[in-house]
Order: sequence, then structure tokens, then C-alpha cells
Amino acid sequence: MGVRDITDEFRRSARKSFRDLQRALNDKYCWKCPQRTVRSITGCRELDAWVRLREALEEEVSSFISEILGEEALDRVKTRMRERKLRRELRILKINDEYLIVGRPVGLVSGDLIIIGSDIHILRGLDGVYAITDDGRHPLHAVEGKVLDRIGSNHPLHDYIRGLGRI
Repeated sequence: MGVRDITDEFRRSARKSFRDLQRALNDKYCWKCPQRTVRSITGCRELDAWVRLREALEEEVSSFISEILGEEALDRVKTRMRERKLRRELRILKINDEYLIVGRPVGLVSGDLIIIGSDIHILRGLDGVYAITDDGRHPLHAVEGKVLDRIGSNHPLHDYIRGLGRI
């Protein structure tokens, strides 16, 4: 059985599981939901089924990798997955009263400002697949990105970025 055959089989199985999960949600929860009359517009049942299946897949694969290869290998894989998801080079985030220009978390060196969750940390060093900050050790896959610039109210780009309205 080749790679394509295995992925095709998984797709068929996922489609069946998605339909079964939609039916189960409809039978157990959707009938009593006050939004059931607009669910074809909102897609809440489809969203719920999608999220549950994705979480189940991620939990199972994470558990399998952790059991077979260990936690550090799992952190390495999650870091690589995060890098693939962050294909865009730059993002603009708003934290408190300033905007941050954030780049991908590659090529990190000591002294870089990094974002973990909604907090900014100073990177003190790297230890394998962990970022060391004053706040402790964080797996690299938890690093949202490297802060390339801080744009406060006195920065010449502040009004422009605020005017974009999407941030």
C-alpha cells in the first residue's frame, strides 16, 4: 500500500466520520439549540464536527509521536508544523497601545524580542527545541514570532497602520 493509497483511505474515513459526527451532534445537541433554524447559514454543526475531528487527529498523532519518540521529538515536529503554517513573512499585531511588526520565528538569537501568547519576552538563549527567557523555558512551537519593530504613537507609521483598520 503506497502513500497515496493510505491518504485516500484516510480521506474516505474522515468523510464518513464527519457525516457520523454531524448526525450525532444533530441528535444530541442541535435539536435543542436556539439557533437551529439558522444553522444552515451559520454552519455551526459543520464547524463543531470539523473542530472535534481535527482535535482528535492532533491529539492522537501527538500522543503517538510522544510515546514512540519522546516529548522533545514532539516539540521539534510541532515547531516545524508552526513554521509551515506561518508562511507569510510579516504580521502586524496590536498589543496594548502599540503595534508590533512580527516576523517568522526563524534565526532567533539571544537578545531578540519574541512573542509567546500575548506576552513579549527577551530571548536569553536556545536549548534544543526550547527558548529560554527570563520567564523560563518555552517550546519553540509556542513562539508566535520575532518582534522586528515596535510602532508606538510617536512612530511615523502609527497613524497609517491604525488607519488600516484590520488590526
